[in-house]
Order: sequence, then structure tokens, then C-alpha cells
Amino acid sequence: NDILFHFIYLVLRFSGIMISGSYIVNVGDFSGIYSGIVFAICNTVSSFGGFCAPYITNVITRHKTTAQWRIAFLSYTGSFIISFIVFILLAQGEIQPWAKDKNDNSDGDVELRKDLFESDDKNDIVT
Repeated sequence: NDILFHFIYLVLRFSGIMISGSYIVNVGDFSGIYSGIVFAICNTVSSFGGFCAPYITNVITRHKTTAQWRIAFLSYTGSFIISFIVFILLAQGEIQPWAKDKNDNSDGDVELRKDLFESDDKNDIVT
């Protein structure tokens, strides 16, 4: 029982790292100007699991036995592990071609405009 508890604890730790350190940031990385829309779709799909989890748990643990609860927790642990592996294998940090602004000709780097920092000779005011 202790091994199962520690295993679930580790899975939840990795899930927290995945969500806070990469999932949210990664959506903005690959979706560019459409990051708001893509993030909304991702959150809607991921919320579906949280919406269905109580019902699925009730079906699995109909008689509330320890074995049924073990199946429920292992199912959710397996779901986290599969999600983690899929994310690690498929996540990309480069902006996708469909997410680039068609009117923007830059390569993404910000150019420093030196004329903004030159002083005006007449009034010696920085413009």
C-alpha cells in the first residue's frame, strides 16, 4: 500500500511540473497569434476529464471495496502517465507555420531603433 501511495504522489508531482512549467508556456510557444483560441480549446478538452471523473469513479467503486478504489486510483495514475509521455514526445517549442502572422515579415527578433534614443540638437531633448 505504501508503494502505491508513493507512486501516486510522484505522478501528481510530475503532473504539477508538467502543467505549471510547460503546458501553459508551450501553448503560447507553438500557437503564436492564436494562443488564446488554442489555450481555450486545450482547457475545454482537459476540463472534460475533471467533469467526468466523479461519474467514472462512482461506476468503478460501486461497492466501495478497497480493490475497486485501487482500480480507480491506478486508472487515474495511468491516465496521468500516458498524458505525461505523450506531452514529452509531441510537445514542440517552435511556432507553427499556421500560427504566424501573415503581415509580419520579421523573423521574430526585436530590432532596436536607434533613432528613438538620439537627442534633438535644438532642445537637447531625448526623443
